[in-house]
Amino acid sequence: MIRGVAIQGSEAVLRIISPDDALSFISFLHALDVKNVEKKGTVIRLEQRFWDYLIKDRGLDERTERCYASYLKRLERREVSYDLYLA
Repeated sequence: MIRGVAIQGSEAVLRIISPDDALSFISFLHALDVKNVEKKGTVIRLEQRFWDYLIKDRGLDERTERCYASYLKRLERREVSYDLYLA
């Protein structure tokens, strides 16, 4: 159920893989009258290390790099979900 826990400042962040498990756990916390519980999704974020990997390690040509960049920039900051898959 819980894949990992991270402490960020004064918040605890739980990593739960299954969306159904996440909703069940949130319902459980609400039943215990725990306040300020919110569900956050997995958001796509692009990092420079990834571009370095594509260009240097994979040896992509300039045209392919532009195509990848265009596609991935459209996905940036979107939540990974079935709706994104359909889009």
